[in-house]
Amino acid sequence: MPALGGFIQQALLIALTTLLASASAHGVIVSPPRRAPGPAMKAVCGSTIYNNQAADAAGPVELLLQSASSIVDARACNLFLCKGYQFDDNVNNVQSFALGETVNMQVQIIAPHTGYANVSIVDTKSNTIKGSELISWDNYASTSTGVTADETNFSIVIPQDLAGCAPPAECVIQWFWFAPPGVQQTYEGCVDFVIGGGSSKPVSSTAAPVATTSVVATTAPVEATAPAETTTLSLPTTTPTLPTAQPTTFKTRTHPATTAPSSPCFSSPSSTCSTDGNAYNRCMDEINKCLETINRGGATTTRAECETRRSACKMC
Repeated sequence: MPALGGFIQQALLIALTTLLASASAHGVIVSPPRRAPGPAMKAVCGSTIYNNQAADAAGPVELLLQSASSIVDARACNLFLCKGYQFDDNVNNVQSFALGETVNMQVQIIAPHTGYANVSIVDTKSNTIKGSELISWDNYASTSTGVTADETNFSIVIPQDLAGCAPPAECVIQWFWFAPPGVQQTYEGCVDFVIGGGSSKPVSSTAAPVATTSVVATTAPVEATAPAETTTLSLPTTTPTLPTAQPTTFKTRTHPATTAPSSPCFSSPSSTCSTDGNAYNRCMDEINKCLETINRGGATTTRAECETRRSACKMC
């Protein structure tokens, strides 16, 4: 009987996990080919987060943060950069675009949540955007109006003045969707690409290790640098720290360069970095509460002033 009871308990757990996974599914890039869960992600993010994404790649980042203690390599598994998905799992899907090329994109919205969204080119090493947003929506996937056609099928243009992005793994096109407090969910998807001759065809996966062209020659140091940082990082033996880079996704909205005055939205503003994940999350919560207060019409500060305070929310 104990064995039968254990079997039933395990079956119920699997069923509950499946139900939660389906309930949390909301949005994902359909094309061009995006980064997806794979062995490299599992190695740095751990089995729990990997299994979650393997079952439901459309779920929010916040769901993964609940399993942050299981992350193997917190610096390499940055959940706020492509949801922790790794380039090494996507080497066969690197796209080649030309400067000025129009790129058609398709996104699947499974469950709408009113928020804002944008698509930007992100430097993967610094987790910062290059230039400005390529396209943005101030009211995205509205629960009142429903998802519109231009929110799931749209095009972007690779900037003519885009610098870099020649070696694979240096840049990604990142789709970002954030549902404000009340829902508090973040969705990301990344398309690996290089600047080349265009035609949007995947770069050969065999090209990377062959040091015969200038692009390949510069690729080796880029891919070698990231592991060097992660393998020498001394992580705690208990709960690893959360990703150290400030979420790029929260910086992809363009706002006036203003300085936020003292505001009741922020209880204790700080100019220093956080040394633990809880402090970082509290800092981000203050920003989100500020935005929520504005949405309710109960604040004198502006959305731009709330957003400028995000620079104080960073890990040491």
